[in-house]
Amino acid sequence: MRDLAPHFHANEFDLVVSLYNSFGYFGSRRDDVKMLKGVYRVLKPGGIFVVNTLNRDGVTKRLAAPIAIGREPLANVFVIDTARYDRAKRETLATWTIIDTRSAKARVTRKSFRQNVYSHSELKQMLRAAGFRIDSVWGTLQGSRFNARKSWHQTIAARKSA
Repeated sequence: MRDLAPHFHANEFDLVVSLYNSFGYFGSRRDDVKMLKGVYRVLKPGGIFVVNTLNRDGVTKRLAAPIAIGREPLANVFVIDTARYDRAKRETLATWTIIDTRSAKARVTRKSFRQNVYSHSELKQMLRAAGFRIDSVWGTLQGSRFNARKSWHQTIAARKSA
């Protein structure tokens, strides 16, 4: 994603999507910017990029204190999801602890990851700097109204100049 040029020609796609909070996982914020510029390059003139990612203000509100949520997505498989927000680094830190008790010996697996988090104005500025024009904004993929101070996610449809 940081270098799309070897894989795709310029002006190749009508639509590029980055859905389900899949933006912001590079170790460097500069790589997030490179990805946006690469997407702009591969879009045809008038093409649309839809990005759905975390919204900093909603994250800071919801993760004012670290959270832990447990669930059982499959019978006898338990997941403990912990998350916190690091204000200094402007990133979330999450760990999934998966406990599989389906066999006689339980297995425990831990997966940790971090994600760069951007304010709504910052993400729009990044998109514009990459060349995009902002078309639409909403809070979730289902189209709910976006509230910059409260929405957990931000979804933006941005267009390459025709």
